[in-house]
Order: sequence, then structure tokens, then C-alpha cells
Amino acid sequence: MPMLRLLMACFACALLVALFGVAPGTPMLYAAQSTATPERESPVLGGGGGLMLFAVVERSSTNLYTLDLRTGDLNQITRLNGEAARAAWSPNGTQIVFSSDHQDRDTEIYVINADGSNQRRLTNSRGRDTHPAWSPDGSQIAFASDRNGRTEIYVMNADGSNPRNLTNTPFADTFPQWSPDGRQIVYEAAPEGSNWEIYVMNADGSNQRRLTNNNVFDGLPSWSPDGRLIAFSSTREGAMDIYTMTPDGRNVRKLTDMPTDDKFPSWSSDGRYIAFYSDNESNRDVSGEIYVVSVDGSDLFLLTDEPVYAHYPAWQPLVVRYVRHLPN
Repeated sequence: MPMLRLLMACFACALLVALFGVAPGTPMLYAAQSTATPERESPVLGGGGGLMLFAVVERSSTNLYTLDLRTGDLNQITRLNGEAARAAWSPNGTQIVFSSDHQDRDTEIYVINADGSNQRRLTNSRGRDTHPAWSPDGSQIAFASDRNGRTEIYVMNADGSNPRNLTNTPFADTFPQWSPDGRQIVYEAAPEGSNWEIYVMNADGSNQRRLTNNNVFDGLPSWSPDGRLIAFSSTREGAMDIYTMTPDGRNVRKLTDMPTDDKFPSWSSDGRYIAFYSDNESNRDVSGEIYVVSVDGSDLFLLTDEPVYAHYPAWQPLVVRYVRHLPN
């Protein structure tokens, strides 16, 4: 992976300069809604925690990597003989939850520290457990599972205990994502069998309602950090592109217009940018690249450029740390 490391470093540095007009290492204060004084931080693309998590297909395995958007450093998180993908950060940015089939080829949910240490298994079911997503308070993990014969949305405690079915519908439900306040979960479902649409429900599974209604694919939703928008992928104009809409399903806006399929949008912590990956599976060229687009669609940046399959981006959340000033 040496060339991939070099190219990612170049693109990350160029991205920082393009977006902030600063070079990596330049001190920079971030805004905080508090009377406390925030610590100084290095410039971080889009106000995130500094790391972009994604999966890379390597021969017969898929492993997780993080790219430091400040320095361009690439770090391999998992080293598994199997698939490690569909990963998500814990709210404090110190842990990563992901699905993997590296043990007996049965896809289960695992969690690992952000430095690659202390991997442990959270689920142990006969079905496929995948698409995990941490609740904003860190106490629960939503995920999709077909353990009862049909793919449904479940939620469990963060240690893997007390799993329970939230959707329990006659059709497939998958890809849950929490609202920033933790009160709702947006997800994709196939009410007509093959046509995927976006739904939302209360965090306890009640009040399930449909947000999109098109005879095309609408799915892979991701809630903005301020809760005002939901990014998603759709084929409503041909190729799969990235769109945003308000949480009531209105005010749809198209952000990308590429000949390849754009999938799995992930927001920066300040809500200014969305990372996603774009497929290229034509002419036996199976690869994928990670891009970043501004929320108004005006700027598009390539983050990776290498003939490997880099996909499932996930932006590390920003954890605000304050300096407490003690009285003299």
C-alpha cells in the first residue's frame, strides 16, 4: 500500500489548503457554543475529529483504514482474513463498530478501539448482523439482522446485550442511522420487494413513516449533525447520486452528477461537507474512490486515487474538549 499512502497524503494536504487556505500543522481555533475556552486544535477538514475511516478491498479480504486529514498518514485498523466493513464511530471518536465475517464466515458485529486494539465481538446469531450505528449518547447500537428470516432493524446495548427488534415489518428494513438528538432512526426499506425507499421512526420503533416514494432506489440515509438535513443516495435521475432532503422528505437537492454510482454519504461534524464513495465497475475495472462534496454541491474533491476498492467512508466525530479555569 505505499503508493496509496503517498497519494492519500497528497490529496489530504491539497484538500486542506483548498478548503481552509492553510497548510497542515497551522494552529486554528474551532468554534464552540460555550462560555468556556476551547483548546487549540490543528486544522481539521470540515470540523471533524481528524480521521476518515473507510474499508479497502485487498485480494480476498476487506480491512478498515483511517486517513489522517491533517497529515495524510494512513493507518490500518483491522488485519482480518475476511470482510471488515460498514463501520461507524462511537460518539466520542475512540471506538469503531463494524460488521465482519472473518470468524466462520458468519457476519457479526464487532467493536475495536480506534488504534486497532481490543477487538471484541458483540453479536452471535445465526443470521447476518450488519450496518451498525451508535446512538448519540453511546449507550446503544442499532443494526440490521436477518436472524429471524427477514432483514429487520434491531437495537442492542453498546456491550451487545439485550437485542430487540424495532421494525418487525413484512418487508426488508436495513441501514439504520440515528438522528443527532437520539429520538429517531432513519433507515431504508423495500415495501414493494425490490424498490428501496427511506423511512424514519421513533427510536423505540414506533411511528414508522415513509419519506420517499419513487419507482427508483432511495436509500443509504445519513442525518446531518444539526438534524436539519438527511443525505442519501438515489437513482431518480439515472446513475446513483448524492442528494439531501429535510427530515420530512421535502426540499430534495441533488449534490453530485457523476457517471458512476455515488454511495454511503457521511457528514463532517460541522455539516459543511459530505464524504462518499463512487463506484467504477465497468470494463472489468473494479475500483472505488472516496470523494468529498460541499453541502451546496459547489465543490467536489477527490480524496483517494488508487486502483483498489476504497469504500464505506465514515468521518470521525469532533469531540469538544474545554479548558476549565479554576478560580485563583
